[in-house]
Amino acid sequence: MPLPFLKIKRASRTHGYEDDQPDRPKPRKINKKNLLTLAATGVLALFVIGTVFLLIISNDLPDPNHLSDRQVSQSTKIYDRTGQHLLYEIYDNQKRTLIEMSEMSPYIGKAVISIEDKNFYQHNGISILSIIRAQVNNIIGRKVGGGGASTITQQLIKNTIVGDERRGIQGYFRKIKEAILAL
Repeated sequence: MPLPFLKIKRASRTHGYEDDQPDRPKPRKINKKNLLTLAATGVLALFVIGTVFLLIISNDLPDPNHLSDRQVSQSTKIYDRTGQHLLYEIYDNQKRTLIEMSEMSPYIGKAVISIEDKNFYQHNGISILSIIRAQVNNIIGRKVGGGGASTITQQLIKNTIVGDERRGIQGYFRKIKEAILAL
């Protein structure tokens, strides 16, 4: 009685040895036309899904034209009875005092641009390369030295309009909203 796991191989003129198993079908060659059709369908599907996704996210965006209407909390200042000398300044998380643009040096804007966003005049509100670089740094676990992904425009929108949500999927939605409003 032969053992089932021992296969007897017989000599064949064409292949050397052949198994007792039937011939397997040969794999089909990939047709270039079918491959291009599949790739085009995939790109079209991604485009449609991305467009629907952006429409859903941008449906409830605030109006950036009302930026100057917002109320900025300032620190409380206590002066002496003459009103000339500041005695105390009380604040919670941030010490703020609003001033007019005319009271600021014209070099402050240039300094902020040179430090925060050196390509401020080249991009249109978002920097795709900075976003990709920051994501790669996040994936590899690098926390310092890579720079941020946000432009000055995105930082303004984050701090004034959409908020600073960083956790989970809401952080990604916030970043997409920032990019839409920045553009």
